[in-house]
Amino acid sequence: MVCNETAPENKRMILSSLYDSIVLKDIVQRNRIASPIALDKVLDYLIANSSLTVSGNRIANILKGEKIGISAPTVYEYIRYVEEACVIHKVERYDISGHKLLQYEEKIYVPDLGLFALKKSRTKDEFNLIVETLVFNELIARGYQVYIGKTYRGEVDFIAERNGVRVYIQAVYLMETEETRRREFGAYQAVGDHYAKYVISMDPITADQDGIRHLRLMDFLIDDDSVRP
Repeated sequence: MVCNETAPENKRMILSSLYDSIVLKDIVQRNRIASPIALDKVLDYLIANSSLTVSGNRIANILKGEKIGISAPTVYEYIRYVEEACVIHKVERYDISGHKLLQYEEKIYVPDLGLFALKKSRTKDEFNLIVETLVFNELIARGYQVYIGKTYRGEVDFIAERNGVRVYIQAVYLMETEETRRREFGAYQAVGDHYAKYVISMDPITADQDGIRHLRLMDFLIDDDSVRP
């Protein structure tokens, strides 16, 4: 429906209508929300901050600054409702060296970038977010179980597991500088196993490094076998 529209104002109107339907007719009614305004503010924050860590306390404090009283437990309850409505995906962090899931360190992703475009409040890393979100959603569509990788040096964007096999993926908009290249390929220095490792970006020309594959985003999206163990 949105894709068939050419005028930006029509696209925005359709997205706004869909958003209001999800909030008012689905989440509010199904869960009997007493304060739709508070829910709407929580949802705004979640969508606009896709790819960031979820913090109920932080969201509650931000809303208090806007004169909306809400507790952190209620925020987490609303997040659960929003996740059940498939408006966000909540992704757990996995300690690669300790081989365990980390509690209370989940990140969120929007399954629909149209909603992000409607509610976005970020500009600095917007394109990195879009690439990261596209890669995440494609991995989910291909049947992978996806985690955020935690190492003693930092983070690996995605651990993707399917049929007992794992791959690691870094997702970035462009490798414009040597610093970016060192950061993306260097994220794997603290990973001690031998599972396949990838960096996915929108660069027109790719260059593998130290056994780590560099893939163009379009090649990854159109070829289901572009990422292999």
